[in-house]
Amino acid sequence: MQEFKLDKKHITTQKIVFVGFLAFVALGLTLPFFPPGENWHPGGARIVSLIFIVLFGACAFSSWRTLKKLPYMDVAADDDGIWYAHIGKDKGLIAWEKISGVKERPRMQCLDLFASHGEKLLTVEYQLRDFEGLRDLLNERTSGADPETGQTGQSTFSKPSSYHLTNLLMVLGLPILGFFCAKVQGAAFWGYAMCVTVIVIGYEYFVTPTGIHVDLRRFVVNYPFWETAIDFSDVEEIKITDKFYKGYRLPEVWIHSRNKEKPIKLKMLGVDSNVLYAALQKAVDRY
Repeated sequence: MQEFKLDKKHITTQKIVFVGFLAFVALGLTLPFFPPGENWHPGGARIVSLIFIVLFGACAFSSWRTLKKLPYMDVAADDDGIWYAHIGKDKGLIAWEKISGVKERPRMQCLDLFASHGEKLLTVEYQLRDFEGLRDLLNERTSGADPETGQTGQSTFSKPSSYHLTNLLMVLGLPILGFFCAKVQGAAFWGYAMCVTVIVIGYEYFVTPTGIHVDLRRFVVNYPFWETAIDFSDVEEIKITDKFYKGYRLPEVWIHSRNKEKPIKLKMLGVDSNVLYAALQKAVDRY
C-alpha cells in the first residue's frame, strides 16, 4: 500500500492566505475610525470599508472552506484500488475497474476520477507528496478514456482554431500599436519593444507543435508550416511532465526520440494530458 499525503508547505501557505484575508477584513472594519485628514471623506471611507469587508470577507470564507477540506485530501492506493485515507480501505475502496476516466482540473489544481456513468468518485490534489508517482499509477491502472466523451481510440490531436487566430492577431496588431507609440506618441522605446515582442511571439508560434497524428508505425507531429515524423521504434520514452507557472502545475506530454536532442513538448491539444499520454503510449506498446 502507498500513501499520498498533502504537502505541509501547501497547508502552511493556505493558513497564511487565510490570515492575510482576515487582516484585510480587519482593516476594512477599522477604516471608518481612522483619524480624519485634510481630504478625509467619511462617506468615501465607509464605501471603501464595505468593499474591503465584502471582497476579502468572501475570500476569507472561501479560504476557510478550503482549510476545512485539507485534512481529508490524503489518499492511499494498492493493487485493489484507491481510497481516501481518512475513510479507510474497508469503507472507501474504489476498485481500479470502476474508474473509467481521469479529468484534469488545472485551475483547481486537481484530478477528478470518474465512473463510466459520469459519477465523480474521488479527487486527487496536485499538492499531494509524490503526486507524479500517483499520476503514473492512475495512468497505468485506468483506461485513459476521456471522461466527457468516453473515447479511447482518438488518433488526431490538435490545437483549436482560436490558438492560431490569437497569434495572428497579435503578430498583426502589435506592430500597428508599436508604430502608433513611436510615430504618434513619440515613444520610440515602446515601438521597439512591440517589435521585439512580435519576434518572440512569432518564434514561439513557429517552433511550437500544433498537433499530432498517430499513424500505423509513427507519430506525425504538426507545426504551423511543416511536420515531422517519429517512428515508434525511435521512441525512447513518453512521459507527462509539469511546467510550473506562478505556483500552478501545468502538465504537458513529452516524447523523447533517439533522433532528436530535445523532446517534443505537446500541450493544449484539445484533450487532457493524461488522455493524450494514454493514446500515444498505447500506440507504441502495440507496435
